[in-house]
Amino acid sequence: MIDISLLDATFLDKINMVISEMETAGYTIQLQSGFRSLVDQGKLWRRGRSSSVIKEKIKYLRDNDCDVLADALHNAGPQMSNIRCTNSMPGYSWHNWGQAIDVFVNNDPSGCRELYGVLADKAVKIGLTSGFNFKSFKDPGHLQMNAREIPSIYKLKTVNDYFKDNPSLI
Repeated sequence: MIDISLLDATFLDKINMVISEMETAGYTIQLQSGFRSLVDQGKLWRRGRSSSVIKEKIKYLRDNDCDVLADALHNAGPQMSNIRCTNSMPGYSWHNWGQAIDVFVNNDPSGCRELYGVLADKAVKIGLTSGFNFKSFKDPGHLQMNAREIPSIYKLKTVNDYFKDNPSLI
């Protein structure tokens, strides 16, 4: 069971509406992942990336005075997987902001078009964004509050400083 207390209140209200509508339609929703710390996001981002790519990213972050993000990526440690599971580095996932959640529909992690298409339709009608509709990296069970990606809203240093000022989220 995930801790929903760290989710944005407005987002949580919308998630509860989606869950209710899905259950009324005969589907079950299993919450998988909600809020993620920067280090947890770093663990996911490091998967499927070479140590040289990771070192370059950490150096880039440090060179741009983003030590909080660099530390999170460094402290995530090595991840033994050849499969990438996210393109969002620490701070650039709405999970880090408490504004994203991952779910299974009917206990199906496969991303079945029929099941997750229904979820996406209901979520979009309520004003959420569904990873089912992402163009580049499909993430069928992912729902988030904001349609825009973090880098298009906030500069890297702004993201770093936000988490520096909110250490409980690191």
